[in-house]
Amino acid sequence: MLSIQSLPHFSTGYYQLLTIRDEHIVGGKHYGLAIDISSSCNGENIVYALLDTLTSADTLTVVTFGTHTEKQTFSASAPDLRQRVAAMLRTCQSGSNPMVGLEELEGEEFILVSDGKFNEGPSIDKSSKPIHCFSVCESLRMQHVASISGGCYEVLGYTKESATMRQIIRRVLHKPDPCSFDIKLQGDFRTLHVPAMSRGSVRTFLVPTHKNGIVHMSYKDEDGHVFEEFCPYENRYDFNNVANLFTPCVSPITKPIMRKCEMVEY
Repeated sequence: MLSIQSLPHFSTGYYQLLTIRDEHIVGGKHYGLAIDISSSCNGENIVYALLDTLTSADTLTVVTFGTHTEKQTFSASAPDLRQRVAAMLRTCQSGSNPMVGLEELEGEEFILVSDGKFNEGPSIDKSSKPIHCFSVCESLRMQHVASISGGCYEVLGYTKESATMRQIIRRVLHKPDPCSFDIKLQGDFRTLHVPAMSRGSVRTFLVPTHKNGIVHMSYKDEDGHVFEEFCPYENRYDFNNVANLFTPCVSPITKPIMRKCEMVEY
């Protein structure tokens, strides 16, 4: 069963922050995610696919590394999780030292996202916990890290579709498969199609609304049965800090450059 909630946001126009929740009660884990932000890596799509597999009960410690690190811990239920992680990925470094990233990780399971083109620091020959390595390309170094730590090694390259990435990541992390499909939102905006959601997960979107209205959400279960939910909304002069993170175009003093029917979701 899915539920939907709307919170108004006013910038120089009206917006609604729509949050969809899968109401299944699932257990959670604390994952440590080390992300290579060297200039050669470009692993953002893998990171976003990973975020889509988390449940609301999960905790995520993110460490970005090149030759130095940045570290933050998040609740996976936070509506601004994608925006916070995206902000961490905007920095690019010239070197890649995985040891500095892995040493700062916290959690029950460790994950490394990289292309394996390490050029700084010592080689990784041991680990206190399994390190699941999601590589951008074929990499003997990433395969070695997974092997010596007891983790899994998967190549989630540039050409793999997001749905395939999510499927592989769920299998590695032993996450339950989605049970809600063909999720569709309709209202005073163009139709928004939402990818299948993991059980217990949360997805948040920012949509422009030009008048008060109702969001119509429809979705199917594994047997193809159709379900519907309706969520009324009204435009108000409310400022929502979370909504403001979705795009730098939305601010109280800056004219947004989003097209009339554009919706933002990271």
